[in-house]
Amino acid sequence: MSQGVLIETGLHPKNVFDAVFKHEVDSSQRYDTPLTLLKLKPVFGDLSEEVVESAVLTMTTVLKFRLRATDVPTFNNRGLFFYILLSHTNAAGARVVCERVLEIIKSLEKYETISGIPFELLANIGMTSSNGGKELSATQLFTEVDLALVEAQKQGKQNFVEYQHIEKD
Repeated sequence: MSQGVLIETGLHPKNVFDAVFKHEVDSSQRYDTPLTLLKLKPVFGDLSEEVVESAVLTMTTVLKFRLRATDVPTFNNRGLFFYILLSHTNAAGARVVCERVLEIIKSLEKYETISGIPFELLANIGMTSSNGGKELSATQLFTEVDLALVEAQKQGKQNFVEYQHIEKD
């Protein structure tokens, strides 16, 4: 997907996401404000290019209508996943976002590509939240959200897992 299409859909290019992410982590460290990172992985059966592009655009539309204007979504083309940065959002607020996103995806029963190819679209979401402070690190957030997404995928389609609820060995 081209950078122009990303901007048109409301997704931020990775370099913009990275700059905003760094700023928000710094701000959260300095002012002890909550910060949440989500990693959303669409789940669809057919991996043809047309289905993948339609699924990504559909997911982008869902996010556009379920996120605040201050939330920062981006899309990773290689891994076919979204990162969503929710500034000033604690774990309780992030759980509501996850539930709403999954609910809207589930409520739309039938998806089709422009040429009429039907496809199923579900999602898994990994989530991690911090209350901010000096101990917060960007690396920690990315590691935790990756682990949460892996756990969500183990549990099946159409769910989210919060890092703080993963049993640690």
